[in-house]
Amino acid sequence: FRLCEEAEGCNDPIWAPFFTDPAWHPDGRYIAAVHADSIDTDGDCHYDGYVNGIWLLDTETGGKRPLLEGDFAEPDWSPDGRHLALSDLAVPQIYTVEVADLDSAEVVAGSLRQLTTQNTNFAPAWSPDGQRIAFNSNAFDPSLGPEAWIMNADGSGRQRIGSVIYPRWNFSAYSLIGIGPYTDIYRVSIASPDATTRLTFFNEDNFGPLSIERVRLSPDASHLAFWAQSNDSAARYLYTLSPGGTNLCRTDPDDLLSFDWKPDSEGFVILRSQNVPDRWSGQLYTIERDGSGLRQLTDYFPAWGRCPLGC
Repeated sequence: FRLCEEAEGCNDPIWAPFFTDPAWHPDGRYIAAVHADSIDTDGDCHYDGYVNGIWLLDTETGGKRPLLEGDFAEPDWSPDGRHLALSDLAVPQIYTVEVADLDSAEVVAGSLRQLTTQNTNFAPAWSPDGQRIAFNSNAFDPSLGPEAWIMNADGSGRQRIGSVIYPRWNFSAYSLIGIGPYTDIYRVSIASPDATTRLTFFNEDNFGPLSIERVRLSPDASHLAFWAQSNDSAARYLYTLSPGGTNLCRTDPDDLLSFDWKPDSEGFVILRSQNVPDRWSGQLYTIERDGSGLRQLTDYFPAWGRCPLGC
């Protein structure tokens, strides 16, 4: 998609999904997502501003409002729905912010808090009790690449856990799940990081049928879901399986880029995306866990020539 038309004084056109990193609020109505859009700041029905950052999408009305401007990504709601954990891709570091009101998309003034300050940190995830945040960091040894860490919700008490990426909390606050060696799914004990359990065995020799990218446990802890790309094609699918690594099921369609669980664990919000300017590409959809009930949530396709402020 182009955010800017090629014209005198205008930036080069940018092609990208318009909604990424969806995170479903625990109350079930709102979804936070990374988005960039023109806005009308003075109510005269003309776009005179441009906001890149975190937006709130209303699943009942389809409306959207900007929540937090900046290079923020990877939003994750606290269990009580009052805070978002975020990564700032420009730094990159981890922040939290308190949301004052969902309907008006307002954050509490002055509540944006930076939790990490050194090295590279990303992929924050709240613990089920809301007391801690898991994340990836290369703080121990940058040459090793990102590893899983945890910290208290105020940024204190950082603890290195193990070599998995995009960590998420498991059934409780005692273990993490993430992507480990051979791009398979692993469970890592927080009390004993060496006690690592491999849950999937798709890629025994670092090459197999699936390249797994993200994994998340359902809110009711009954299923794991992950999205993966087939190593023999460009197809990307959403898969579910039991927490023990059995009962694998695939959910269509095959153009998935990111997802999050519905709060009732019965479905997902998914981002469909391909590198072509089609109206469905870059939009969010909801879908049931069995693959039925695909419903388009957003329908945003800007007219050519709309330029961000400053073009």
